[in-house]
Amino acid sequence: MDYIYKCSNITKSYRIANQAVTHVLKGLSLEIVRGEFLAIVGPSGVGKSTLLHIVGSLDTPENGELSYNFENIWTDIKSYSSEQLAEIRNKHIGFVFQFHHLLPEFTSIENIMIPAFIAGLPYKQALGKAKSLLHEVGIENKSDNKPMELSGGEQQRVAIARALINNPSIVLADEPTGNLDKDNSESVMELIRKLQKDYNLTFVVATHSNEIASRADRVVKMSDGLIA
Repeated sequence: MDYIYKCSNITKSYRIANQAVTHVLKGLSLEIVRGEFLAIVGPSGVGKSTLLHIVGSLDTPENGELSYNFENIWTDIKSYSSEQLAEIRNKHIGFVFQFHHLLPEFTSIENIMIPAFIAGLPYKQALGKAKSLLHEVGIENKSDNKPMELSGGEQQRVAIARALINNPSIVLADEPTGNLDKDNSESVMELIRKLQKDYNLTFVVATHSNEIASRADRVVKMSDGLIA
């Protein structure tokens, strides 16, 4: 099996102010196959978002092992500095969140281009890729609109295009339709599935929706900080 990511016995806890420690991940293990559409399902509070943040190196586990295989070389994440991890996120990992996190002062096409600029792509090349992606996600006529001028579904389409601008090895989506109505949810999920196939992407979505999970190649269920 061609795996792109492996984690073993991952634990993560949080303490907020003077409250008791909350154990979110309790020795979780997971392997992700290159090119698959994986759905991680479970109710709110079981640790889905925490797991995605750790997979995407936005957060670090307390214990356990995790490693990436982005360029046919297995590398333990602990061997990277914070600067190297930031570079890896920019180059290899796309993120789509429930709340799109678009920068309000920038237009759609500018929001999409930002990761490309961070990666050092020349302006003309970044612009060309962004225009192509706007066409791919079906909102090429919204390139000069700022987020407040877009519907929720359009904002999420911009966020999806932004996640793809650097040709990532893996895309992580945390409840990507959780803030949308039913029609927009179905439309966005159809788009995600199409792009995942067209680009041969490894795609991981965390969701509480069995309907969304039914579109995935593989479904794993989380319960009480573990894969059930």
